[in-house]
Amino acid sequence: MKINVHSVGYTAKSEELDFAEKKVTKLLRFDDEIQSADVTLRKDNSVEVRYVAEIRLAMKGDELFASKSGNSLHEAIDESTDALRGQLVKRKEKTRE
Repeated sequence: MKINVHSVGYTAKSEELDFAEKKVTKLLRFDDEIQSADVTLRKDNSVEVRYVAEIRLAMKGDELFASKSGNSLHEAIDESTDALRGQLVKRKEKTRE
């Protein structure tokens, strides 16, 4: 699986990029048809400092997307990958029927 991680509006540390890559790689356990993942990390300074993690998974004949925000970048990444995990499980259940 090809994983592209990039940050918008700030420079992400290498630990943050590695964390995002690790979390997305774990999603392969739920569906091995994932071909690529695009991860966008943003810092939102509108009202208070919030981080946003947007993850798009490209799969054979399908595409899944999740965008979540949190007080920390790790929280935003965790919530996004949790949302995608739920989507992957639901997708797998549909294909079994």
